[in-house]
Amino acid sequence: MKTILLILFLMLTNSVYSQDEASLSLSIGSGLVALGHDLDLDSFKITYDFSTEHSVKVKFVENSLQWIRIRGNLVVPKARVVVELPGSSYEYHLSYLDKSYILQQEREISSTQIEISLFHPHNVDVYKNGEKIGEIAFDIRSEHDEEKTKIIDNSCAPFGLEVKVPKGEFISIGCNLHLRGVFGSEKALLEISWMGPNLTLLKKGNPPYKINMATSGPAKILVNDQAKKKHLLEIKANVPPRMYRMKTALGFGPYTFDSKYGVKQRKAKISGAAMLYAKFDLTPHSSLRAFDALVWEKSIFNNFGLYFAYTVASVMDNRVLFVPLLGMQGLVFKYESGGNVFTQAIFPQGIEIVYKHAFGLKNWHLIYGMFLNPSDDEEYSNLWVRFGKRVFGELNYISWEENDKKARMFGLSMGIPFFNFF
Repeated sequence: MKTILLILFLMLTNSVYSQDEASLSLSIGSGLVALGHDLDLDSFKITYDFSTEHSVKVKFVENSLQWIRIRGNLVVPKARVVVELPGSSYEYHLSYLDKSYILQQEREISSTQIEISLFHPHNVDVYKNGEKIGEIAFDIRSEHDEEKTKIIDNSCAPFGLEVKVPKGEFISIGCNLHLRGVFGSEKALLEISWMGPNLTLLKKGNPPYKINMATSGPAKILVNDQAKKKHLLEIKANVPPRMYRMKTALGFGPYTFDSKYGVKQRKAKISGAAMLYAKFDLTPHSSLRAFDALVWEKSIFNNFGLYFAYTVASVMDNRVLFVPLLGMQGLVFKYESGGNVFTQAIFPQGIEIVYKHAFGLKNWHLIYGMFLNPSDDEEYSNLWVRFGKRVFGELNYISWEENDKKARMFGLSMGIPFFNFF
């Protein structure tokens, strides 16, 4: 099992060194998971407008509704439609979003499929022998309550967005947090992107629309619906006044601790334990991390480490992240008062698997991590499971053995924020 885990770790870390920065974060699987709303193809209506009578048929492809992520962390729906026209296929072509579509012939019917962006539903123009004969339009209607028409991406979860939109109108919102200013004294700029299938600015522009928030004051704008009726759109967010790269936390909790030195051995007893965690953000996807774990019960065992962390892969629409940890550790062991102090540098490598917004709880993260030692000279394992937000609980197991010395600790601790700076 240890060998398999090490191979997986090396495969992930190898991608850090073999790819450029633009392609480092791999997104495995394009489907988006539970978004918390009930939008389906029944919410959309297809209408035709033809200058002459044509027996055109247009329908959605069953089960073709798919959510995709676009720039600005917006999630929007797309679906495929089938367009059928009578006669020879060479007479027709369709135009949608500056692209032309050629039809195929099947018996006396000409047809094609087009993928439509349902939150930016441009008309499909129909041409016969080079002349426009009509267009196909898409309209969205909702009977859902106001909260279910707000599709707010998880990227906005840390900022407590409050959104007021016209009743029955869908809106999709995504967030990106940027650091602006001198390194070490940066402030936050929250970029909010939004678009809706029926909502446009009074002077029509191309969505998605942008709001840059430097403070927590609300952003308000008049918008038109499809009937050119004006509505007030309002978005509020909690923008942090100051962004710190260095974040620290303390952990305390009861642990069992057993130790061995030569022929002397202490069985597992409930012991005091203290932890220090530190994280220095380099980029949105990389950081330097440090930890220190101290346990004592007559014997003393201290384990500390420094690591470089980088998100190399994500699945389930960035809800699950894979984060290798590359670095080194130090050990201090003292079996008894007045005895010798043993110190050692070791080089176990690790990985964290992060499940963001776990079990549907916004901003609650479930993290599994481990350090394994690739060397056979000493035995070392460090496994942890962490769950929470700023305050978190952690289940941790550390075992070390070298020649006639051994220390092992296992317990549950509570982590709390300590202080942030830089």
